Amino acid sequence: MVVGLVLSVLASSVAFAGFTDVTSDDFYYDAVSFLQDEGVVSGYSDGSFGYGLEINRAELLAIVIKAMDQSKLPGSSQWNVYAVQNCFSDVPASQWYTKYVCYAEEQGWVAGYPDGSFRPEEPVNFVEALRISMSGLGFDFSAGTTPWYKGLVDSASEKNLIPLTIHSFDQKITRGEMADLVARSLKKKAGKLDDWLGDKKGYEPTYGSISAGISKYKAYFKDPTCIEPEDVPNKYGCHPSMYCDAGEVCREGVCVDEVDAPNEYGCNPLMYCDAGEVCRDGLCVDEADAPNEYGCHPSMYCDEGEMCMDGLCYSICK
Repeated sequence: MVVGLVLSVLASSVAFAGFTDVTSDDFYYDAVSFLQDEGVVSGYSDGSFGYGLEINRAELLAIVIKAMDQSKLPGSSQWNVYAVQNCFSDVPASQWYTKYVCYAEEQGWVAGYPDGSFRPEEPVNFVEALRISMSGLGFDFSAGTTPWYKGLVDSASEKNLIPLTIHSFDQKITRGEMADLVARSLKKKAGKLDDWLGDKKGYEPTYGSISAGISKYKAYFKDPTCIEPEDVPNKYGCHPSMYCDAGEVCREGVCVDEVDAPNEYGCNPLMYCDAGEVCRDGLCVDEADAPNEYGCHPSMYCDEGEMCMDGLCYSICK
């Protein structure tokens, strides 16, 4: 229920240090602390922040509006008007969230469902949260892309506004992640984002990384010897981004004439071997012991999260 999830935006006097579910070890501790200091968020009545809980539509609007430049918002008398409106069938007058929902509806940030409802208690996914926060906090983005959120994500990535734990466009966003998104936005507006991010600065999630399900959070804590998923060479030993001219193909990082190009096993397609043998790197070898297209013996074992290339196990960044 919405009432049960009233949280960050109510006038609670819970001090940040008193949040029972937020410690300095939490990844978004700094974001939660900053927003609490700014008066944007507070806590639940039980002393918790709800750090890992999914944020719902009503809560999201309240946080974004409280983070806005208050001088650009309506005065108290107009807020009182919003508070008694019934802008959606399931947003009754005088609920704690009514004024935020009705103001956002008037601004065009949100729309209802075909049945006339708003569903204030429904969790919000990443692209929905990003659209509302960027609209409310005054960031421009292209709305004419396909899919509709590509321009939105590209703009947010360019500005480094995306939390590192985001790895899916429809990922339900948590309160901790929302705190980071809003904190990044405010720091960006103030020209202080790079300093605030510190060593997290170089780990910007992008439209491409999110499309591939790659978590920059995991990359931030990665083994420095691991290989990023997007950098894993293909079966021909070439980086996926390797470009060759027309009539050429990549083999082992080099562009060669397509007509003479060896196959994935390093052999000329015309190479002939006797029965029970196969070609590997230009030589005929016993089929039972033949390495695969990545140059590894079939019996080669690597730990979970690793892959074998040229007889060695490499850790794949997650």
